[in-house]
Amino acid sequence: MTPSLLNGNLVPVHVLSVSSFKGGVGKTTVTLGLASAAFSKGLRTLVIDLDPQSDVSTGLGVRPGTSGSVADVLAHPKLKVVRSAIAPSGWTMPNHAPIDVMVGSPSAINFDGPHPTTREIWKLEEALATIEADYDLVLIDCPPSFNALTRTAWAASDRVLVVTEPGLFSVAAADRALRAIEEVRKAAASDEIKTSWANSGAEFPNLTGAQFGSFVSGEIKKWAAVVKASGAKLD
Repeated sequence: MTPSLLNGNLVPVHVLSVSSFKGGVGKTTVTLGLASAAFSKGLRTLVIDLDPQSDVSTGLGVRPGTSGSVADVLAHPKLKVVRSAIAPSGWTMPNHAPIDVMVGSPSAINFDGPHPTTREIWKLEEALATIEADYDLVLIDCPPSFNALTRTAWAASDRVLVVTEPGLFSVAAADRALRAIEEVRKAAASDEIKTSWANSGAEFPNLTGAQFGSFVSGEIKKWAAVVKASGAKLD
């Protein structure tokens, strides 16, 4: 991402996806908590509601259906469409940087197929490139699956935060997410993907190992110990 201007200094725009491959572990709550922390620090923040359930839009005081939505952006990632899909949140304070929301929509499910094309995967990155100078931080609330929407979010991100809890199925889902992130990182750096993207006539984003290196926060290296701590038994 291109640097933005903060207090007269150029700083990188950070894009963070908040993900989980299992529902009910607090993914959206974590997204809202991060948005709250950014708000308290005065960071210009955009929260992208990529989950068709649109819970993060509701949590930020935006009612889906009152403007454009992230579904429109995925269909046509142009500046005019992107701006129409962004609404101010209900979190306000005098002389404070606002929290904006790229509004969620149930229609986003139409873009969540299991086999997205390379062009489809990079549409959110293309959309963010048109507005990145407006924000210091972008948070993406992902759906709890590894279909097209999650891959689209990860492709546009500098980091991925995997949310879990100390239960057998939750930690196993986190382990799957970590493996999937590594697969996406390798695919993004492959010559095959770069060639396909170049043939589309668009600029290939610089999503390489150097940018995406430490690809998660708090990687679970010994997830079996976490599972045991929850009281579950492992064979």
